[in-house]
Amino acid sequence: MSEPTYIIEYAATGRAKCKGPKSCLDKTISKGDLRFGTQITIQDHPGMAWRHWSCVTATILSKIKSVDDVTGLDTLSAEDQVKVRSAIEAKINPEQDQLAVAAKAASPAKPKPAKPPKRKKKDTEDADDDGDEMMPAPRKRATKKAAAAEKSDDE
Repeated sequence: MSEPTYIIEYAATGRAKCKGPKSCLDKTISKGDLRFGTQITIQDHPGMAWRHWSCVTATILSKIKSVDDVTGLDTLSAEDQVKVRSAIEAKINPEQDQLAVAAKAASPAKPKPAKPPKRKKKDTEDADDDGDEMMPAPRKRATKKAAAAEKSDDE
């Protein structure tokens, strides 16, 4: 059995379907989107199983033995080449991946924006002594029978 072939490219048409996770399974890969293909054989017929680049998992990347095993990498933009190479190399060399995680953890965290103060609800009843406001009692819906009885009381 030969080694699987991997291809990375921009989608030429918008006809290929993503074979990624359930949330994206069979969604169309739009023309021009970065896609990753794995060569497959179904009933002695060769084909490609395509995924959006964002749907490629760490498990798939860890099966690639070398960045050179991925066809089409040199046809990508410089930015996409760096993105793909670093992702593949991080899965080939797990120590490198751990270094990236450590570097990310060492970077200062972004401060969370301050939450606006909570608005107090207006209430018709008095507040109890601990400072919390009480919720008003729910209103009962008037039925036709009760409305008729109330009307006759008014007369």
